[in-house]
Amino acid sequence: MEPNVRCPHCGRRKGSTMNRSHRHTPNSSSRTLAAAGALVLSACAAVALDPAAAQAAPCIQIDKRHSNCWSSGGGGGRQGGGGNSGGGGGGGWTHTIPALRGSQPGGTTVDPGTPPQPRQPTTTELADSALTGLALPLPVVHTAPRGKTYVGVTTKLWVTGLTTMQATANAAGQAVTISATPLYVSWNLGETTHRCDSGKGCQYTYKRSSVGQPDGRYMISATAYWSITWTCTGPGCDPQSGALPNGESTSVPRAFTVGEIQSNTRG
Repeated sequence: MEPNVRCPHCGRRKGSTMNRSHRHTPNSSSRTLAAAGALVLSACAAVALDPAAAQAAPCIQIDKRHSNCWSSGGGGGRQGGGGNSGGGGGGGWTHTIPALRGSQPGGTTVDPGTPPQPRQPTTTELADSALTGLALPLPVVHTAPRGKTYVGVTTKLWVTGLTTMQATANAAGQAVTISATPLYVSWNLGETTHRCDSGKGCQYTYKRSSVGQPDGRYMISATAYWSITWTCTGPGCDPQSGALPNGESTSVPRAFTVGEIQSNTRG
């Protein structure tokens, strides 16, 4: 009678006549299990070198039989302290590997580092910023005679509401002060333009009446031109002073009538 023997690889029964002919060649499944075992041993060595990492977080399970490391458990295990089989008392082992804190899947450690600091404005940029907060006043026009004049009659022109304006902007150890000073006034008189000093005013004599204009009147206005400079104080100033392009502000248009003086000549 042939002995009842099982193959240790596949579990098939074999007799004495099969002892020499029954062979197994490692297949792809065996090679996969071997590779998984090598991965487990490598991961175990890494955790053994860093015990703190083993307690850091939940572990990653490969499948029911294999994992990518081992960590000690609190209960009984596959081989406990009681004997060769079954779980005895004392600490056992679970098939788990902890994920390191501050890492991404795959083991890449993430260092948040220091957040970038916002770029500080330069002195000239701060001067431009101060200018945006500076509202130049509009000139208010005045004439004499008021509202109506005549061809050949000298008409006085002046404006009010113009004064030196200032605004300040602060940042990065700098205080930039903008100053706007009125330079001159350019008048639009309907039949021509005329430049006047901003503070003293001027005069003009019309050559044509406004009869041919809409509603029989000229629409006159005055535009003030401003010199704009700035100075900077503080350790971060570079440079200490500078100038910006001239500014301007225009008055609200006003109707102005220019008539003709009629003379009666008797012969």
